[in-house]
Amino acid sequence: MSEPGENAHPLGGLMRAEILGLILAILAQSAGAIWWGSQLTARVQALEAKVTASAAQGESIARIDERTKYMDERVARIEAAFEGKGSKP
Repeated sequence: MSEPGENAHPLGGLMRAEILGLILAILAQSAGAIWWGSQLTARVQALEAKVTASAAQGESIARIDERTKYMDERVARIEAAFEGKGSKP
């Protein structure tokens, strides 16, 4: 009597059509993964460009804010100087 698996088919009894279908499914999944990855890269690049532009705008806003604070301080000093002169005889 022969041992189990001794005369077994090396592909486990799969037919050619099943093997071909499996290979095509793996290729389709691989192509989908590659396409998804390339789309992801494009999205990341677009977001990086937006962040870079936003960072420049943020720096400009910070500079404007500092200038505004400085002008407020100067206006307050000018007002204090005028009020001080107006109260003296």
